[in-house]
Amino acid sequence: MEFRTHTCGELRESNIGQNVKLSGWLSGTRDLGAVIFFVLRDFYGSTQAVATTEEMKALADEHLDYAFLPIDGIYNMDAKEAAHCAKIIGAKQNVPVHMKPGELFSQQMAESFDADNRLIVEPGQTICW
Repeated sequence: MEFRTHTCGELRESNIGQNVKLSGWLSGTRDLGAVIFFVLRDFYGSTQAVATTEEMKALADEHLDYAFLPIDGIYNMDAKEAAHCAKIIGAKQNVPVHMKPGELFSQQMAESFDADNRLIVEPGQTICW
């Protein structure tokens, strides 16, 4: 039986979706309610992983038209984490919100939200359906 297949420092985006075994210690968690992010460290680096809760999976069953996902990465998930959640939720449109503390809107932050069906809504714009 293998102790591990990779070190935390080896994993890259190309490993997403693969089954890997890691060994290390838990250095942090962010529980956002419907999704939990945790960071595992070893002597070679760190890896963030996500655990999807039943509440997050249940949102997919709602067939949402719009999902408003915070992406500031300070008080909420970051743009990459939010894109992962958008994929699970499967809304028709995914709208990034809460981009930067102290700023109402950041085009750069909004564009960093790389989710399918991304809809960037600038201040003053209206969503019509």
